Amino acid sequence: MRYEVVSNSGVEKADGDLADFLSEFSYMFIANAIPPYAVIRDFCANDPSRWGAGNRVKWNYFDVDVSDYKSAIKKLSKKYGYVCVDVPDYINTAYKWSIWQYTVRYGVPFEEFLRLSNDEIHWSLKLEEAINKGDEKEVLSFHLMKVEASDELENFLSKYLEKP
Repeated sequence: MRYEVVSNSGVEKADGDLADFLSEFSYMFIANAIPPYAVIRDFCANDPSRWGAGNRVKWNYFDVDVSDYKSAIKKLSKKYGYVCVDVPDYINTAYKWSIWQYTVRYGVPFEEFLRLSNDEIHWSLKLEEAINKGDEKEVLSFHLMKVEASDELENFLSKYLEKP
């Protein structure tokens, strides 16, 4: 599989298997757990920046077959010590996985984190639409709503992520 990694020093072309590719995304392994097959399929077939994840890696979206997934599990387990864990059925997208990991690692309540994240994404999309329309009044209004949603999310997370 071919992909590009964007860094401060430029763009580097990379060639590797599914495990190599996935290891470029440290935020997918916050809980030191391997995402389930459905999550990996969703991640590889979509642009993670649509839900606020970094996009320093560029690739042609693709589907993942089960044998490649199983090989990736073995390699990620051996190389990084990541483990397979029981995951609730509703954790079936990369977006939900990214939130669920904070529940596992830091005790962040999933439903509230999901709600606040959805709010922030909602206002970000509304702001983008207003910018594209050129509606300055809506741009200002949606910008303020996005800032409020971001602040609320940050305040919520800080209770769980700040070190004593």
